[in-house]
Amino acid sequence: MRRISLSVERKNFAQRLYLAEGYEMVGAGSAQSDTMVKVL
Repeated sequence: MRRISLSVERKNFAQRLYLAEGYEMVGAGSAQSDTMVKVL
């Protein structure tokens, strides 16, 4: 299975865009960011 991941700050509006495009939250990258993954 191929995947792509990214880290996005929680205050970043783009996080909603990533969720709308099929990314899923998989964990906290740090106190201010989350790690997101999308299956390709």
